[in-house]
Amino acid sequence: VLFLIFRKVIRIIALVLAGKIFTCSHAGALRKIAYLCIVWFFVVSITSSIIYMGFLANTSHSWKFHLAGEMDFTPLIIMFLTFIFAEVFNEGHKLYEEKQLTV
Repeated sequence: VLFLIFRKVIRIIALVLAGKIFTCSHAGALRKIAYLCIVWFFVVSITSSIIYMGFLANTSHSWKFHLAGEMDFTPLIIMFLTFIFAEVFNEGHKLYEEKQLTV
């Protein structure tokens, strides 16, 4: 998941450095990054819960589904920020198209 996120970020940076800042593909790529961050959050949460359950099983407690007390909310924060940036790039693309149509 992180590899896909980094690959999309590198592609966006390469296009921005090439001078193509407000394109429709940027907004779509940022939305995909946000969705990948949701997947990242759930994968990390589930795996840490399974590991935590394994520790509970080894300490003679009954098997119960517990969420670990230390959840990492970094992917959710990144998700919210990338959704905001996606909308900014989408609006910038609309303004750029309007500018191109004006005489």
